[in-house]
Amino acid sequence: MGKIKKVLKDRQRATVFPNNDDSSFKPPQEFVARIYILEDVLEKCSASSLDKDYFDLNSSHSCMYMSTSLRITLELETGCRAIVQTIKEEDARSRPSSMNIAISDRSEITPEVLENYLKLHSKHEPLLLNSDATILLDNGERCVVQMLPTDCHYATIDGKDVEDLVVIVSPTKWANSSNEEILKNRLEDNSKAAKISMRYIEDILKDCEIALDLSLGLRRLAVDFRYDRENVLICGDVGSGKTTICKMLIERYREPPCFVHAHVIDCRSLKGNIAIIISAQLVQLTAMYRGEF
Repeated sequence: MGKIKKVLKDRQRATVFPNNDDSSFKPPQEFVARIYILEDVLEKCSASSLDKDYFDLNSSHSCMYMSTSLRITLELETGCRAIVQTIKEEDARSRPSSMNIAISDRSEITPEVLENYLKLHSKHEPLLLNSDATILLDNGERCVVQMLPTDCHYATIDGKDVEDLVVIVSPTKWANSSNEEILKNRLEDNSKAAKISMRYIEDILKDCEIALDLSLGLRRLAVDFRYDRENVLICGDVGSGKTTICKMLIERYREPPCFVHAHVIDCRSLKGNIAIIISAQLVQLTAMYRGEF
């Protein structure tokens, strides 16, 4: 087991981090997670049970794959940096007696839905849960879990534990929630583009993907040749679908096997010299890639 800590954006360039005694380094969040060696997991899995093309075993970078729930909770983006600290599992620690479940106003999550999820995902081994963590359910809905008593920061739960738990679902914010806006953002997924007809934009998307695949070095080619990196400029009248195409490209490149870091800059809200402002933002954002564009 290990603790996963998010590295702040202004520390993405750093290669040396303060030790645990340095009170100036306070990560915004940290959670306990199970850590597996990827090669060992793939070796044990049958060819039919796991898509091995999902993973890149030849990467030149030290990387880790994490669950969507953990990524949402820690607000981690593809390509960002994190600190992993191994810990020993405690034999005797506080056990949860109940759970408060925060949901969005439009959610249809009930205590039974969450209980069934916990039972299903603890069949093979107890499920590790962190208090104040976001859970992405199988139907795509989200909820935030708070375990009680409050000193129960994380716990492993199996089917028997679920039967003894008291689950309380509420669409309202918790009394001790320090930031209602963060809670709302974690419960709602606003990144997906709306379902639209692909009839008129499929060709445009394909052309954009070819240029971006080559520019980002994502496409494996039989012939080795140098390719000058290019940008894609999408033009059109108001309401013609420029923003929609950009959202769809972001969705495709964030998904496996690409896992490309994508960031949106709304130029309409910028004032002054837009070129200088965007350049400064890009330098900060690409720090996670060691300053390489």
